[in-house]
Amino acid sequence: MKTICLILVLFIFNPAAFSQETQKRKFSWCYLDLSYKHELYGNVKKGGKGFALETGLNAGRLFNKHTLITPYVGLGVLWGNKYSSDFLSDYSANYVNISHPSTYLADIVRAGGTEGDIQLYYGILFKLPYRYTPPMKIYIMSDHLGVESAGPAPGSVYDPQYGSGTLETLDRKGWGFETYLYSIWNNKKHPDESHQRNIAYISLFYERLNFKEAMLSDKGKFRDHASSSFMNKYGTEWKLGFKIGVSLM
Repeated sequence: MKTICLILVLFIFNPAAFSQETQKRKFSWCYLDLSYKHELYGNVKKGGKGFALETGLNAGRLFNKHTLITPYVGLGVLWGNKYSSDFLSDYSANYVNISHPSTYLADIVRAGGTEGDIQLYYGILFKLPYRYTPPMKIYIMSDHLGVESAGPAPGSVYDPQYGSGTLETLDRKGWGFETYLYSIWNNKKHPDESHQRNIAYISLFYERLNFKEAMLSDKGKFRDHASSSFMNKYGTEWKLGFKIGVSLM
């Protein structure tokens, strides 16, 4: 219910949804996008910032030149990632120490160790040919947060030999929603709206990941190293942030 309410708020208060520009715009067959992505808030991870690249084809042109229905794929690479302080303190209090090949990775997470974050996703970019519908995206994603040693946590069984030579990751899967807040359209050569192309935008995104099924690389599930009460609290990971990008659509 909270997710539905948030999506409705993003749509209702979206300035782009109430602009005069929409019904007559002609969209391209091709979609190409390069953006700066910044994660502002999150219950598990926050602070990630980096770049995302997306590309797709507008199937909406088969039905209407003013409709945008674009299946697309994307790749994001973020750095500056860190766990939320509440997550780390709660995990330290609810850590379960077991003898397992993935234990050393759980110990690193407990110590706050993170590295680069690679995100892979695919979804639909759409905008219907009506005045009150801004461009929006719904997508499926997988998030692979690099794990590095921040020094062993107190009582850790961390052994540095396990982490040498390869990058281990905390892997989660989920979905996301993105809506455009503001866009700049190129209309210098063609004052007619039907020839305008989006060249820059600001958007807001919301992502939900299934943390109950989070994997420590291919060595085991994260939930095996935490209490059930902890996993009930953090079973769903969410992130809220913004993107600034340039695109052809």
